[in-house]
Amino acid sequence: MGLKSVAIICFDNPFLRPAEGGKIGIMTRLESLSMLNDLSVDVFLLNKQSEGLVQNFPEMKNIRKFYQYKMTGGVKTFLGGYPICTNKRFVPELALDIKTQNYDFAIYEGLQVGKYRFKNIVNAKKHILYFHDIESEYRLQLSKSQKNPVRKFANLLESKRFKKLERQVDKKFDFLWFVSNEECERFCAVHKISKEKALYLPFPASKIKEKIAGGEEKNTILYVGDLTLENNISSLLWFLENVYKKIREKSKDVVLKVVGKVNDDTRESLKADGVCVLGYVDDIESAYEKACFVASPVLFGAGVKVKIIDALSHGQIVVTTKKGIEGTNLNENHLVVSDDAEFLAEKCLEILNDRSKFDYLAKNALEFITKNHSVKNQADLINETFERLNKGK
Repeated sequence: MGLKSVAIICFDNPFLRPAEGGKIGIMTRLESLSMLNDLSVDVFLLNKQSEGLVQNFPEMKNIRKFYQYKMTGGVKTFLGGYPICTNKRFVPELALDIKTQNYDFAIYEGLQVGKYRFKNIVNAKKHILYFHDIESEYRLQLSKSQKNPVRKFANLLESKRFKKLERQVDKKFDFLWFVSNEECERFCAVHKISKEKALYLPFPASKIKEKIAGGEEKNTILYVGDLTLENNISSLLWFLENVYKKIREKSKDVVLKVVGKVNDDTRESLKADGVCVLGYVDDIESAYEKACFVASPVLFGAGVKVKIIDALSHGQIVVTTKKGIEGTNLNENHLVVSDDAEFLAEKCLEILNDRSKFDYLAKNALEFITKNHSVKNQADLINETFERLNKGK
């Protein structure tokens, strides 16, 4: 087969800041496609109304053209059997532009853009769906962390609507990629999908360090995450109340530094708990390099926790809960993991007392991430999918 034409429909625009987990994942897909031979790729990007439009795109090998659109708004997004977030991303202009073209492969970045396939908009020989997570499960998890009853109900409704779409996936898509090994196994079992039609595509780290972090700030614990999300806030508050408080009782000079998006109310609340809230920082690399270790507690969520992969790829020692490694092949050889607050507090104090004893975790994790979570590894798996689908045509 000669030049292969590819359309990739993205539920977000990775060229716009902030660079959140979903955007990072999409960007790594574009980077992987640019590594392969004999491709011509059209990229369809969807921007939030508040984000504006990208003025200039970088040159990337194999990318023929970038298209970008603002998401749909208004009452129509609440109507019909599709989830609200899916209706927002079904843009008539995009549908018209893509319908006039023909592709060998169409890649859909999540069920958020699945409507283009369910309504048979895209002309492609093979259709590939990438699961950033199982949306019905993710929305259900979100509802559990919501305090606002309206948001709780909205996420429960979204969960049910996504579940209806998930039942149709096997008929509408030729191949499935999953960010989580566990979700790949479970989804295929529940929906009786052949293992030949699905593949675990590990989340690639955008940058992988060559050596472990120095950890020169011996008394600094680092937390990185978007604290406008209630599931992150709930997890961090659990850590503060059940783990950090115990650490501070025995080591008064320890400081927890929080990096990431945060609103004023949350900022002030955390400061009252003795936390150093940095918000966005220009040099996240330096924050990872200097911290003694990274605390990344996770109580809610589905899919793979990007912040865990990111911290490990920076050569850091990571302390997390069992939910934090869900969907990956990471284990106690790579990081400290437990749901027992007493155990976590003890391990945190041990690391603070003598970090060098735990360097082996960071080394093991960095080796694991380099082997399994690189962009090159993803590119090889994508190419394997293309070849498999070509043979089965």
